[in-house]
Amino acid sequence: MTLTTPSLETRISLLQDQIDALRAEIHHSEQAPARAQLRLRLTTLLESPSADKLHALGAINLARGEGHLGRPNNNDVPENMSFVIGMFLREIDTYLPTAMCSSSQWRPLIPLAIETNRDRDLHRLDTLLEWFWGTAVPRFALLDLGGSGDAWFKASTLRTRPAMRAACRVIYSHSTAMYSFDYALELSRRAHKCTYLGVIAHHSAYSTSALLGGVAAIMETAHRHGVQFEWDDLHPVHLYQQMLTA
Repeated sequence: MTLTTPSLETRISLLQDQIDALRAEIHHSEQAPARAQLRLRLTTLLESPSADKLHALGAINLARGEGHLGRPNNNDVPENMSFVIGMFLREIDTYLPTAMCSSSQWRPLIPLAIETNRDRDLHRLDTLLEWFWGTAVPRFALLDLGGSGDAWFKASTLRTRPAMRAACRVIYSHSTAMYSFDYALELSRRAHKCTYLGVIAHHSAYSTSALLGGVAAIMETAHRHGVQFEWDDLHPVHLYQQMLTA
């Protein structure tokens, strides 16, 4: 007889069933001592290393569309995971082609997001911004969409919001990309001025989301113009590796 290890999705489902069952018992229990014992069991279960790890893995798999733990909403990132990295994984997975998501380069790196925590999130955001100005924006210059190459080259040199807006306006008067980049850079400014770790992590994570959304919008514009431009051109695997070690 061959014993098989339950899949991650099965383990997540079993753990969630235990949590839901305990919560139901607490709700229906009429005896205060019994409720106290049940709450203690629930707390122990939720704070166990296995539950913590499954929460993290479940969140990663939610980004992959492979199920989740705790039925979180789209903004949930486990406490033991960098908010920036969690948001990065969730967002980038919606843009990367399936072949890249399944590649031997990408998949082994995803579990490394577990226990990255949030005390280095501002440094991770800085890594992402360096990628934006140093890799993505020069690439936009080379694309020269609508004759915007010189404006993007200037933006890559100045690295300012007005220069970024001017480059976007060469392509279109109103754009998702411009508003996304502007929002990302504003949140980055706020994160750098803040001293409270939770707020820094929040601003940094949503700056990450907006920045990736803006890049995706430029990519869509390139495709509409018949210009070849893919995520692989921007080296997302290397970026993620840098964020992990930031």
